[in-house]
Amino acid sequence: IPLNGNSAVRIAGNKYRHDGYNRDGSYDADTLGLRAQYLVKPSDTLSIRVGADYTKQGGVGVGPTLVGSYAAGATGYTFTPSGLPMDEGTNTPLANAYRATQLGAPGFGFLTALQDTPYVDYKYTGVNAEINLTTGIGTFTFIPAWRKADGSSKFTQAAFNTGWIQDTNKQTTFEARLASPEGAKVDYLAGVYYFQERSDSNNTYNQEFVLPLQQYQHDTKSYAAFGQLTFHASDKLRFVTGARYTSDKKDMKGTIDNYIVFCGGLPPGNLNPGSTPVSSFARGCAAPGGLPHFPTLDTPLQGFNFLTANGWISPTTTYTGLTQGFPLLNGRGAVLHNYLSVVDGGTNSRVTWKVSTQYDVAPESLLYATYETGYRAGGFQLAEGTPTYKPEFLNAASVGSKNRFLNGRLQVNAEAFLWKYKDQQINYFTLSPSGVLISSTQNVGASTNKGVDVDVLFAAGRNTQLSARVSYLNATYDDLHFITAAPRDNFGCPFTLTGTFAGGAPGKDFNCSGKPAISSPEYTVNLGIDQTFPLGSMDLVASVFTSWRDDQWGAIEYITHEFIPAYRTTDASLELRGADGKWSVTAFARNIEDKRRATVTQAAPTGQGTTIYSPPATYGLRVKASF
Repeated sequence: IPLNGNSAVRIAGNKYRHDGYNRDGSYDADTLGLRAQYLVKPSDTLSIRVGADYTKQGGVGVGPTLVGSYAAGATGYTFTPSGLPMDEGTNTPLANAYRATQLGAPGFGFLTALQDTPYVDYKYTGVNAEINLTTGIGTFTFIPAWRKADGSSKFTQAAFNTGWIQDTNKQTTFEARLASPEGAKVDYLAGVYYFQERSDSNNTYNQEFVLPLQQYQHDTKSYAAFGQLTFHASDKLRFVTGARYTSDKKDMKGTIDNYIVFCGGLPPGNLNPGSTPVSSFARGCAAPGGLPHFPTLDTPLQGFNFLTANGWISPTTTYTGLTQGFPLLNGRGAVLHNYLSVVDGGTNSRVTWKVSTQYDVAPESLLYATYETGYRAGGFQLAEGTPTYKPEFLNAASVGSKNRFLNGRLQVNAEAFLWKYKDQQINYFTLSPSGVLISSTQNVGASTNKGVDVDVLFAAGRNTQLSARVSYLNATYDDLHFITAAPRDNFGCPFTLTGTFAGGAPGKDFNCSGKPAISSPEYTVNLGIDQTFPLGSMDLVASVFTSWRDDQWGAIEYITHEFIPAYRTTDASLELRGADGKWSVTAFARNIEDKRRATVTQAAPTGQGTTIYSPPATYGLRVKASF
């Protein structure tokens, strides 16, 4: 909306809601968003834009389905499908009945029904601005921004009885840069960037016999200076070089309290049903009421009070807040309260750079070659004995060509690339230095990604447009080792024994080197057609888009349910629009095949496999008007 000759206001809002695609109501959506912007141009050389936004996210959230379980055997783990429909979710009578047939480690009693109803309740607010000032030496741009996320959610992903996240996150950023005027022999861009973030979190990951409680404050400050030069050697040849210095300072202050229920005594004397399956049954641990099943709590004292109030441990026991062992009064097992405090911080810094050559072989044909480096900072975590992990690095090379032929009717772009990752950061259950199984981020990956992308856009006729994109990707882990032990050892890779033990279970070094990178199909094909039928002053546009994805792995364990077979998905639409483009009515259909595909797979800490599937076929009518 123009306010006068040099300023305007823009206001936008959306409400997005649909019921769950799963039978338990999960995989739904309930989002409300508002955004307002004010733009003023006091002069030809100065523009100021200020914006604010608010989003509220609710509903149940994305939900997985229990697809099966893994049982230990002499030669590894055997996967047994659950038989549940892929749209069952986790919180239905049928899904909870399946849970009741599953043993949960390390207590090795049968799991119970979900104790809580999943939900999402988050609010996001932000303020930002952009100031552009044109001067004789170039355009100066300043972008300040502030953002806050606040809320909580409960979820059942990874087959937790209930995960509970309560957190507040605040971010402040500033970017200032100077870009050279157009037409110079040497183009330049120089700038600085500042990022500050604080997270306050209280997280619970209830696995019934394991209750991790995490409370922490995490601070990040990042400073960067960057620049790029483009040298025009001739009208056709350009050389580009750029560099960025980044310094990331991170601090963590927090505690993790783990309540762990064992069948038998505390490690190393606890029973290990992985090698003697009848032991927990003979002792009565798997019988109803044999062991405590923790509810979803959010403070360590609540966990202790649950044990005393329900008669699991002696009411005269003194709670110290530190690491303690509690024998169960029924004599069947014991509970370990493990306490860890992390107060740590540090700085990572790195200079990353790129060089590129660009050559115009024709007025509408470009050849280029680029080599660049990348960096992801290390960090801190609530993990016993391994509170830190190192940075991750990337070296990337690419050569390509961008072209227009037939007077612009045919566009062909192609690129070949080679990416080399080093010290990749991967989270998994591993052995701490003291022989305890912990969830920890480790630098365990080195991989090579190479391939080719080809994009084609062709105006085959006045009213016909064809599109195609074909990708080949060879993504392989050159070096990938996981150090773990039962019951977290369900990896589909060969292993050797490390000579260490965790709770009586031998440590294993799984060698997954040579495995394909996850979420990396070898071939990907996208095809589309838009056909326009003129109807007087209006147009009728029919569109069909289909995509095919090759086989791929969905998670890092390389076990049965994590393999995603090749699949095809097709969307179509029929749009009627006015000649001035001010309005349109569109009927659409997505996933015409009506086949739900695995998108996220996980191996649960409790021994089950879970999968999140894509939405089924959806149909709709969309009306659009512009003012």
